[in-house]
Amino acid sequence: MRTTVAAARVLIPVAALALTATSVAQASVPTVVVAPPSVPSQVLVPVVSPANADVPAADWVASLDTALSAKALGPDVAGLVTDAASGKVLYSRFSSRAQQPASTIKILTAITVLKAFGPDARLTTSVVMGAKTGDIVLRGGGDATLTRVNAADAGWPAGQGARPASLTDLAIRTAASLHKAGLTSVHLHFDDSLFVGDRLAPGWKPSFVAAGVVSPVTALSVDGGRLSASSTSRSLDPSASAAEFFAARLRKLGIAVAVSVSRISGAATLSSASPNPSPSGSSSTASDSNGSVLASVVSPPMTDLVERLLTRSDDDLAEALGHLAGGKLVGSASFKGGVQATMDTLEQLGISMRGTHLADASGLSSINELDAATFTQALTAVVADKPFTGSQVGTLWPVASGLPIAGLTGTLADRFTAPKTVAGRGIVRAKTGTLTGVVGLAGMVRDSHGHILIFDFDADQSPGPLTDARAAVDHAATIVSRH
Repeated sequence: MRTTVAAARVLIPVAALALTATSVAQASVPTVVVAPPSVPSQVLVPVVSPANADVPAADWVASLDTALSAKALGPDVAGLVTDAASGKVLYSRFSSRAQQPASTIKILTAITVLKAFGPDARLTTSVVMGAKTGDIVLRGGGDATLTRVNAADAGWPAGQGARPASLTDLAIRTAASLHKAGLTSVHLHFDDSLFVGDRLAPGWKPSFVAAGVVSPVTALSVDGGRLSASSTSRSLDPSASAAEFFAARLRKLGIAVAVSVSRISGAATLSSASPNPSPSGSSSTASDSNGSVLASVVSPPMTDLVERLLTRSDDDLAEALGHLAGGKLVGSASFKGGVQATMDTLEQLGISMRGTHLADASGLSSINELDAATFTQALTAVVADKPFTGSQVGTLWPVASGLPIAGLTGTLADRFTAPKTVAGRGIVRAKTGTLTGVVGLAGMVRDSHGHILIFDFDADQSPGPLTDARAAVDHAATIVSRH
C-alpha cells in the first residue's frame, strides 16, 4: 500500500514543501493512533529570506543538548541543525564525527538513483524467446517491487501509479502470446545477469537473510525474495524462486513447462529488449521488431519507488536501486558500483564526503560511516531543487515527499506520541535509522518563524531501551520545530 498520495505532489513544491492537513491524513498508513492531536493546517511552508534568519536562543540550544544527552542514546551522540535557505549552522554537537548511519543512508541512495534515471523511469521485467526453439527466458530488470499478486486479485485500480508489477500478470500475458504462437510446451530459463558481484554486502550480519531482514540481492526477485507474498522468510536464491513460481503459473494456464528451470546469461538469449530502466512504458504482450519479446510488465515510476523506499525504509528496494544506479553511472550494477555512483553523485552536488565510507545502499552494513554534515547538505540540496510546479520540474522532490511524516506515515507512524514529542506530529518529516546500538533521525521541519530547518541526529553506541532512544531523537526533532 502506498504511504503518499498523488495529490500531495501538487501541494509539495520542494522549495516550499506545503502540504494541507487533508493530504497528510490521506497519506497515512493504516496504523491506529488513539486520539491523535490535530494536524496543523500547513506542514513545511515556504522558506523565508535568509536575511530574516534568527540567532538560536540559548535555551533552545540547551534543550537540544539535554534531549541528546538522554541515557538511552549512549555516549556517542552527534547532531547538526542548519537553516536551509542561508546554510547557517544553528546547532552542532560532534557533527564532524563519522558514525554508523543505519537506514538514514537511504536518503543518499534516493538522491543518487533520481540523478541517474530521473523521476519517470520504470523497470521492466520481460519474457523473451530463447536461443533454441521452445526455449523462453524470464529476464529480471532489477524491480524489487515485483509481486506474485495480480492487479485483479488485489483490487488495484487500473493506471494507479504505485501499483507494483505482477509476476502473475506477466505469466498470463506470456501464456496468451505462447498460445497465439502455437507453442504449448516450453523450457523455461531465467536471466538475472543485470546485477553482478556478491549478493550480500560487506558488513551484513550472516543472520540477516535467515531472519528475514533482507534478501540476497539479485536482478530478478518477487515479493522482496520472500518465499510467499505473506511470508517473512527469504529465499537463498530469489531469482530461482521467482522463476519456479512463474513456471507454476504457466502450467496452470495450459503451458507445459519442463521440470528443470535453469539460470542463463543475457548473452545467451536472442532478445533485443533492454532490461534497463526505461523512461516510460506499460505492460505489453507485443513483440519487438525481431519477434523476440513475448510479454513484459513495468514497475511504478521512479518517483513512486523512491517514495516507497524512504517511507517504508525498504531494504530490498534500496539495494536494487543502488545496483541500478551503479550500472547506469559507473558501469557496474553491484554493491561496489552503487557505492561509487553515490559517492560521485554527492561530490557533484558539492556535498561534504569527509570521513565517508559506504558499503551498501540500505544502511544495513556495520562498516558504513558518515558525518552529520553529509545528511544536512544532502537534504538541503533536495530543498533547493526546482519545485514540483510549472513547466520546469526538479529531479529530487520525491525525496522530500517520501520522508515519513511524524505520527502519520511509514516508519514514523507510531512515533511522536509522548508529551515531549507530540508537538512534532504532522510537522517533522524525517528518515529513521535503526540497527543494534544505532539510532538516527535525519529530516526537515518548518520552525515557528517559517524557516525550513534541516537536522540530523545520530547515536551509534546506544544501550537502549530502543523506545527511549527513539523518543530522545524524536524529542530533539520536536525542539527543532519550535525554534
